[in-house]
Parts: sequence; structure tokens; C-alpha cells
Amino acid sequence: AMRGEKDLHAAFDALARAEKQLGLLMRFVELSRCLGDDPLPVAKRELLKRSGASPALLRELVRKEVLQVVERPLVPDAPGDERPAPIALTPPQEEALNAVRNDWKEHATVLLHGVTASGKTELYMRLMLEALERGEQVLYLLPEIALTTQVIARLKRQFGDRVAVYHSRLAPRERTTLWLRMLNDPGSTPIVVGARSALFLPFRNLGLVIVDEEHDPSYKQHDPAPRYQARDMAIVLAGLHDARTLLGSATPSLESLFN
Repeated sequence: AMRGEKDLHAAFDALARAEKQLGLLMRFVELSRCLGDDPLPVAKRELLKRSGASPALLRELVRKEVLQVVERPLVPDAPGDERPAPIALTPPQEEALNAVRNDWKEHATVLLHGVTASGKTELYMRLMLEALERGEQVLYLLPEIALTTQVIARLKRQFGDRVAVYHSRLAPRERTTLWLRMLNDPGSTPIVVGARSALFLPFRNLGLVIVDEEHDPSYKQHDPAPRYQARDMAIVLAGLHDARTLLGSATPSLESLFN
């Protein structure tokens, strides 16, 4: 069974050609928050229901020692666990937030240069909340699929079912379902968290685009076609919707600093 991020990446590589098994693993990672500070056990029934996978598919991952089945009693959620926590910012975070708002008065795209662990995610969530209050959609891009699992639990605690996750490792059925839902009922998906492929979802009322770790080279797709730089595409997408863009990084790229 996996013991850390290194094992997880090895499992991704090993299952690269097994699309259904890979989709099941990604759903487990999302539900278990296994890359976060507080991983959770996942009930077999819930995993199969949320992934749409068959028991045989799960048994195959267990046989390959990618996942491990452990018998334990299920503990119901405590009352009130779903209530969103208030987004409290420290004085430096409030100062950075005000600076971003002021910069947006002059420029549609703003760079947030903050050191690692400086609390950029809390600032992002405050801006997301403000966008939702205006009735706008939010696109939150992350450079790697594994990174979404580290922040998605925090976002879902705050925003609940209003958060959707999208990346290339989802099962085709899951990607299609989200696409159609956004196309036919834009209000049902106000926040999308995803890797670069989330750029191509059918947004109807996009108001805020956040590109976290904008310097990361994985935003560039070299192969297969289409070849593109997701950070730059995000800025173009925001422009098409007259939306605001926030680029975040502890080590910004030279072009972002210059621009």
C-alpha cells in the first residue's frame, strides 16, 4: 500500500495505461486527502459509489498493493462538521489582500509574491467568497494533480458542494458529467479546482481566475497537441470573460515579474 507522495507518483506511473484503475486511484486520493495533514479512511462502499468503479477493479488495485483493505468500524460524522469555518486573515494577509484589490483597479492581472507557507490559500479563499457573493464563477488552477488533493479538503470545508475538481486523470464519464453540468446549469458549479485541462471547461460567468505556483513548468503542455502555456491561456480566458486574474508564487517567473 502507498505510504507517501513518492509511492503515489510511482502508482500513477504504473497505472498510466490502465485508465479505469487510474481513475479509481484518483478518486481515492481525493476522498482520503492522503497528501494532506489529516488523511481520512475511505469506506469501500463510498469509494465504489463515488468512483463508479466495480468491485473487481478495486480488487485489482489491492492485488497490485496500490490500495489496502482494512476492517474497522465506521464512525459517523459529528454534527456541524459541514459548517464552513470563517476565513480569518492575519494583518499581513489583510494587507496583501488590500494590495491585490487596489492593483486590480489598474490591471486585470495581478501577481501575488508570497513566500512558502505565508497563507496564500486563505487569501485565495477570501477572494473566492467575494466572487461567489457577486454571483461569479471561479477557476483555481494548480500545477499538478497531486496538489489539488492537498487543498481540496480545505476548500470543501469552506464551500461544500460548490467545489468541483477537474483534471485529465478523472474517468471520462466524470469529466463529461462535469462538462455537461457546467454547460446546462452554470450556477451548480461556482468553483472549479483543477490542473491545466480545466481551462477548457464551458464557463458562463467567470469572474475570478487564480493560477497558483504560476512559475511551475508543468503548466506548459508540450505533448500531445494542443501545445500551450496554461498560465498564459488562463490570462486570455479571463480577458474573454472580463474577469480578474491572480497569479501566485513564492518564486515568480521572470516574465510575470516583468509584465
